[in-house]
Amino acid sequence: MIEDHPLFAVPVEVPEKLAAAAAQRGWPDGLLKRALNLRVQCSDIELWLSQEGLALEEIGRQLDTFERLLVGPVRAREATWRDGEALVDLYANAPEDFGELKLIVERAPNPFAQFRLQEHANLQVLDCRGVLLAAAAHSTRNALVHGHRLAVHMMSAWRVRSGFRGYGLSRLLQFAAGPAGAWFGTVTYW
Repeated sequence: MIEDHPLFAVPVEVPEKLAAAAAQRGWPDGLLKRALNLRVQCSDIELWLSQEGLALEEIGRQLDTFERLLVGPVRAREATWRDGEALVDLYANAPEDFGELKLIVERAPNPFAQFRLQEHANLQVLDCRGVLLAAAAHSTRNALVHGHRLAVHMMSAWRVRSGFRGYGLSRLLQFAAGPAGAWFGTVTYW
């Protein structure tokens, strides 16, 4: 099996520079090693260790999220054309409640049609053994904000499958890395 390959048994080395910075910032024993074992990029760890870095509690939450995505059955990824039926099923089973009413967004027959109308759109999903549990659409466009030209990032169409709410799936989507080809937005709007 792939996970039994000897590469994964090689311990991750802790760079001395990072170890010294972690000790200086008062990180508990094992936190730096945990981040490195989860393959968090050294540049991210350096940012966490900076004066403007994250609080220890937030670092712990981010590492918990990475563990859920790397070790558990849920995978974050960009939707592909093969996800058409699964996306239709997800949105049909992710109603929004308005009092006694339920709003269901029907995405059939082409669940990508609306998103293709947006500029530089991509759709991220959480997948568990071929079943889509959650999705979020992203697009980036040029806009005027307070008279300045900026690239803005728009997030929309967030849905979590009914029966899976309360499991932290929205948080997993938030912290899942976006596709490398996505356009950068200076400002993010929901």
